[in-house]
Amino acid sequence: MLYLCQNEVIELDTNNNKISFKNDFATAIILFIVTILFILFFAAIFKEKGTLGEEIGLYYGLAVCDITTGDFYATQIKLSENNFEKLLDEYARYSPAEVVVNPQMGSSEKELNILRDRNSTFVTVRNDDAFDTNSDVLLKLYTIVDGFDKAKESFNDEDLIVAAINGLLNYFT
Repeated sequence: MLYLCQNEVIELDTNNNKISFKNDFATAIILFIVTILFILFFAAIFKEKGTLGEEIGLYYGLAVCDITTGDFYATQIKLSENNFEKLLDEYARYSPAEVVVNPQMGSSEKELNILRDRNSTFVTVRNDDAFDTNSDVLLKLYTIVDGFDKAKESFNDEDLIVAAINGLLNYFT
């Protein structure tokens, strides 16, 4: 990626976290680059064995926070198959530096090793109490919007999302 700022060329290689400068540069440009390279995400994953219709499977809630802006993103993965692969797809979108997981996720060494290998993520296992599924406090304290920027009034059938958000918030406090 190349940026041209005040006749100075800056090349960013985000895969290798390398910056190449062609000329002198202003402090403002350095700050801009640092912001781009070091957007820092923390995540929480809540794993649950459950049913979807007749199917019994493993389902996931994922909450991600951009700690440079405070923005939160959350989803749940509750498909009939390939749930872990879908979780990996969502996980790759953010490449979190750290992830907190519930004991059920923490007991799956195979899954944890895959997450760690993806981007050297630090993993912390927290107890189930941190992953509360009660949404009342969330809805009272925060304005939560859906993908259409519409304020949510409830979390019907979204316990995995609530658990993941609460897990991440509890980790921060």
